[in-house]
Amino acid sequence: MLNILSKFLGGGKSGGGADRVAAFIGAMEKDLHLDTQQKTAVEQALRQFMQDRKSAKQSGNKDAMKDGRDQFREAISAILRDDQEKIFAGKFQEYKQLLKG
Repeated sequence: MLNILSKFLGGGKSGGGADRVAAFIGAMEKDLHLDTQQKTAVEQALRQFMQDRKSAKQSGNKDAMKDGRDQFREAISAILRDDQEKIFAGKFQEYKQLLKG
């Protein structure tokens, strides 16, 4: 799945979207000890977020971009256990920075 995200986000270009996605997923795996199902679900949620964000950006719809961010955060929260959610919430700004690059 990460390979699909890498291709969608610009291949293996250094500093590109693929690197940011890998850093985001890697940090979540390390910090939250995601199981295989959770990792797959996070990757799917991230892929959907990136697609929605791209569409919203192309249309210039800032409300849709904000809604997409909110939906992404809710999707991640739904994937995590309560103990993981607390860690995620505490590190949210750090994770957000990883996606920004």
